[in-house]
Amino acid sequence: MLELNEKEQEKLDKKTIYMGLDYMREHQESIEDKLFKSYYKNNPPKRVFYDVTSSYVTGEYSDSQLVSYGYNRDNKQGTKQIVIGLLTDENGHAISIHTYKGNTNDVKTFSDQLDKLKNRFNLENITIVGDGGMIKSEDIIKIREMGYDFITSIGKSSIQALIDNKESKIEMSLFDENLKEIIENNTRYILRQNPLRRDEIRETRESKLERLKGFIKEKTDYYNTHYRAKSTTLQKHIDKKISDLKLNKFVTVTISYKEGNVKRINKNQEEVLKTKEIATTTIEIDKKEKTKIEQLDGCYVVTSSLIDTSKDSKEDIHKAYKTLIKVENAFKTLKTEFLEIRPLYLKTDERIQGHITFINACFII
Repeated sequence: MLELNEKEQEKLDKKTIYMGLDYMREHQESIEDKLFKSYYKNNPPKRVFYDVTSSYVTGEYSDSQLVSYGYNRDNKQGTKQIVIGLLTDENGHAISIHTYKGNTNDVKTFSDQLDKLKNRFNLENITIVGDGGMIKSEDIIKIREMGYDFITSIGKSSIQALIDNKESKIEMSLFDENLKEIIENNTRYILRQNPLRRDEIRETRESKLERLKGFIKEKTDYYNTHYRAKSTTLQKHIDKKISDLKLNKFVTVTISYKEGNVKRINKNQEEVLKTKEIATTTIEIDKKEKTKIEQLDGCYVVTSSLIDTSKDSKEDIHKAYKTLIKVENAFKTLKTEFLEIRPLYLKTDERIQGHITFINACFII
């Protein structure tokens, strides 16, 4: 029997792994289909959950159609990545996975999943559960056309629009720690205000205000003690900070100038006084606008097409939406705990896809 040295054995091992990854990529659909039938048999899931994550990569990928810069969920700024979409059932059991280009918007991945559920898994009469940032109005139209139902949520701007709409029954007084519901326009709205989250948001907002005050003082002091510092730069820094902290809806800063003196060292290393416009900053808070914003702190609205209250209670729908956390836990398992997708070192798109398929297949099993 021919014996291989260490280097030859390593080369053979890599070749075997790459062949396996190539096989997984080429047969992903049939593998997932067989695992789906084996696991669910004649009892397919009635609710399907979908979410998206990303996984960073290392090395050079100049020819890749998948690897690119995008919104990074791994806190690995400056690294390229891929985007991964995962379908699970209500227990967090994986159904199917898909790999997208690293800069793919979450919303753009959702339509693929609808087609997969209908055409590959032949699912009927199911409810699709996804985050509000994932399922948009055009997706809801398609979901209804396919005969499916949905459970999702809407953002703060949409909530405010409903409250401001005189034809809607949704009003601020309905938001409470206890669940409330309104059915309008063939859509069910389940409302709640989480008091813990409300207090947390308000504490964060006040913390941001204190940070802003400290920042403004620091930048103003620097400007007033440095002869060559420019007023335009001071204004630019303050405006950017307000925007970065997302306080611009109710915070403005006024800068006034009055002639004064600044100490400066001349070329002879002597301390001299120079005339300069000294800045005074005033922070102005629009209390009315701040109060309006605070009203929605901790408030959220779950929406659904399941409007038959005799079949699905508001508690059931709310619980189903909160079950999305199981998809996040599935991602955690895939990425960090047992199977460790990241970081990726593979150098071709085909093997990256094969790797993701293999990891998911292990997870399904």
